[in-house]
Amino acid sequence: MTLLVSLRSSAVGELPPRLVLFNGPPRSGKDTASKILSELLGGPPVYWLADHLCTMVQRAHWLDPHPKAYEGVKDVPMPALEGKTPRQARIAFAERYIKPTYGADFFAKRLHESMPSTVKLKIIADLGFDEEMRLLEQHHRCVIVQLRREGCDFSNDSRKYVEPGECGGACVMLDNNGSIEDLWDALRSVVAPLLTLT
Repeated sequence: MTLLVSLRSSAVGELPPRLVLFNGPPRSGKDTASKILSELLGGPPVYWLADHLCTMVQRAHWLDPHPKAYEGVKDVPMPALEGKTPRQARIAFAERYIKPTYGADFFAKRLHESMPSTVKLKIIADLGFDEEMRLLEQHHRCVIVQLRREGCDFSNDSRKYVEPGECGGACVMLDNNGSIEDLWDALRSVVAPLLTLT
């Protein structure tokens, strides 16, 4: 079952949103929901803020630098990462080195700079920090989709639920405790219509 907990929009009379940001704890369904929404909308690209971080950490440890190389084992300790899981190694690297040196919005800046301006709608699968959201909202009208799932929380992650800004767009909260079909239905009936508001 899907539950719309909140919907805020200041999109009346403006152009449709250009960026959909999925936000939720690990294993809440962000990647799956992003891919489903892309399919529903005819294939807009899906991006991950963490891709650059994954590549940096994996190169530093002489591992395969492809950002998705360890996706299936991101919560499994690895000897090459000094016994840390890939997720733990990424969090430690970002919190100890990147954020203090380059700021908490570093990965959002990198992603924003790399996304083609000619693509009208883009999806980001892994928003997790207010600073990232604020930077992206400065450049794009956004719809934030926050996912909740029983048994999933941020206790082993540095991310959190973001506080939506004042820059327009909308924020929806979806309860993702049902089937994959329920998630399809929620994205089709609740999120997709927000992307066609004029």
